[in-house]
Amino acid sequence: MKVFPPKHPYLPKGCDGCPYKGSINLVFDNEKAICKACRMTDAASVKWSRDRVREHFQKQLKEKSEVWEINNGGVDKLTVSYQDIKTVTGKPHKYPYARNMSVYYLKSIFKKQATYLGNSPDFKGDEVKGHTDNTIWHYYEIPFMGKKSYIEIKTVNGVSYIHNIQDDEHFNLDKIKNKVNNPPV
Repeated sequence: MKVFPPKHPYLPKGCDGCPYKGSINLVFDNEKAICKACRMTDAASVKWSRDRVREHFQKQLKEKSEVWEINNGGVDKLTVSYQDIKTVTGKPHKYPYARNMSVYYLKSIFKKQATYLGNSPDFKGDEVKGHTDNTIWHYYEIPFMGKKSYIEIKTVNGVSYIHNIQDDEHFNLDKIKNKVNNPPV
């Protein structure tokens, strides 16, 4: 006598083989196109990956920063601190679990896969906390989950910090004011 019993045939695409199908009440969400079980599993895996990455870098960096020689495009050296890792893993992304796990490999991603796109002056300026007229943003494109993602580097007074890894659906290429023409690979 339920409107949608657990063995209801109208499940989201891909849920017909779900191991949770018979054991819990799947609640379909039209807006997210996934069931409640998948949302809970996704949220747990994202939190797990974020926590593991942060723990790793907290031990590795121990209240100090590392300087990575990347020599790629507009940035030669990248200063990485635990706070930078927290910032990157705390930002939204379409594939947050994969983004979090990719942070382990950022140094080699810059050297082998990142394509420098260009830079822009900080348009917010001194009026906004954390921004100055001396801030320059550098943008890199990387292959990611069969699509593209974009790494944003913040350079303040000549020191560069990683700030964000953003998915292709939310990154606006028009914000790059000084584009570099990269030949196709």
